[in-house]
This record gives sequence, C-alpha cells and structure tokens, in this order.
Amino acid sequence: MAAWRGYCAAPDTTPPKRISDLLVRMGPHLSRFVAKLFGVEDSLKRLRMATRDEDPIFRFKVDFLRRRVQKNVLPEHLPLLKHEDINATVAKLLEGSADPEMALARLSCELMDLEAPLSAGATEAGAVLRPDVVTRVRTFRARLARLSSPPPALAAR
Repeated sequence: MAAWRGYCAAPDTTPPKRISDLLVRMGPHLSRFVAKLFGVEDSLKRLRMATRDEDPIFRFKVDFLRRRVQKNVLPEHLPLLKHEDINATVAKLLEGSADPEMALARLSCELMDLEAPLSAGATEAGAVLRPDVVTRVRTFRARLARLSSPPPALAAR
C-alpha cells in the first residue's frame, strides 16, 4: 500500500513501468472490492478455483511449447515430423483420459518436474534418487512400455 500511496501523492513523477506494475499488483484488491460491492464473492471463488484447475495447461503452453518447442523445433523440421506416428503415440499415452488436452499438459509437466532430480542424480557421484522420483519414473516407464513401438522422433536432423 505504501507504493500506491506514493503514486497517489505524485503520479506525474512515477515512471510508466512502475505504474504498470503497481496497477497489476492492485488488481486482486480491486477484484475483491468489486466482488464484495456486487455480492458475488462466492462466484469469484468458484471462478478462481476453476482457473487454478487449468494451471497445468497454462504451464504446458508457456514452459514446454513456448520455451522448449518453439526454440528447438525449427520450421524446416516440420516436414520431417512423422505426424501420424506422433499422434498415435500421444493417443496411446493418453488412453482413457476424459480430457486429452489436460492429460497431455499434466504428463508434460510431470516430465519437466522429473528433469531436474534426474539430471542431478545422473551427474552426482553416488547420488540416490528420492523414492517419490523413482516411483514417478517407474510409472512413466510402465506407460511407455504399453507402446507398440518407441516414441517417434525427427526423421533426420
């Protein structure tokens, strides 16, 4: 609140970036105020919970697609992808999922979460993986074992 009071006291001296950051930080306070003003706090709570349920999809889109795929799969790679094989593999991995988009996002997030402990375990002499990591890896390996062929890759780089 001190930052807000400082802005109110001298709005013309506040840099634009700081104003923008301040407005974004004030958003939750304004949201609660408006919800209370119109008596829709319960609806707002349900909306927030529903949005939180979608977090794996947002993380998948930012952390996996934007930060990994867009940087590593170049336009010239696209014709080399075996789209039918990839789609079949993904369908097999997500078999039985009521929401394939959410299932793919959760699977991708799970693998990204495993990356750090597995990398650390592979580089440190005598490192022992935590039991939860071992269990998660075994679960994923079991899912991969259900595939009739190995996951597809780029035909040639």
